Amino acid sequence: MDVCHVCSEPVTNPLCPHCLHETVRQWVEEEDQDMARSIWRLDEVFPDMAMASVHCIRCGRGVEVCPHCYTKEVRDILGKDEQLQAQFTRLFNFHLHAPPNMA
Repeated sequence: MDVCHVCSEPVTNPLCPHCLHETVRQWVEEEDQDMARSIWRLDEVFPDMAMASVHCIRCGRGVEVCPHCYTKEVRDILGKDEQLQAQFTRLFNFHLHAPPNMA
């Protein structure tokens, strides 16, 4: 099993950043066009990983960045808008809530 290149944890939820990006981008565009421009650039940050041994269950691309790390990047971008960030966390929650002692 491959590990995430960002957090070094095993990739246990095989959705690639590209597939997540498509879904997140559509949602953000409906909510906030200005914020969507920042999200669009994330697709360039996480390139396709053809050599990965874990493959996306949706498209078959290699997965070397876990959904948690991808959605954390999006959440950080959305941090400028607390309401949008909270809605995103409810919809795309890959364990983004920090334990109380780490908040």
